[in-house]
Amino acid sequence: MKNIFLPFILGLFLLSSCASETTVSPEIKVISCSVNDTIVAETPKVKVGDVVELSLNLIGNGSDLFSFHAKSNDEEVKISLAEYDQKKVSEEINFTDAEACRLTFIDGVSTSNVKVKATVQAVKEDVMTLKFYLSAKTECEGSELDVDLQKK
Repeated sequence: MKNIFLPFILGLFLLSSCASETTVSPEIKVISCSVNDTIVAETPKVKVGDVVELSLNLIGNGSDLFSFHAKSNDEEVKISLAEYDQKKVSEEINFTDAEACRLTFIDGVSTSNVKVKATVQAVKEDVMTLKFYLSAKTECEGSELDVDLQKK
């Protein structure tokens, strides 16, 4: 009887300790993409001197946003934050550094929009990748979005 009762109690304990709510990772959605002020709907084709602008929607999916970061290969693409809502991010330089394309959100922000500008400085490879990272203030995986720029 002990052999049946103990696993049953242990199983009930484990089931009751699981959270009933499922945490969903935050999302990064591309709203629009343009090359030299011309909207594109496919992989942007670029050459040296081209300026790519991406409008991104950052969504916490029920959680507050924590941080956003944009990266690229600096030798090929110079990336910067063209627009973001300054009221939604921390003013502390240790947390938010627009020049480094790093934003840390204040409490209560679950969605935000960001415009990122990427200027092509050199084309060494056939494909250059812009990387975007978003994390939320929950116990879940962050999101990553890669946007490829293709050599013309």
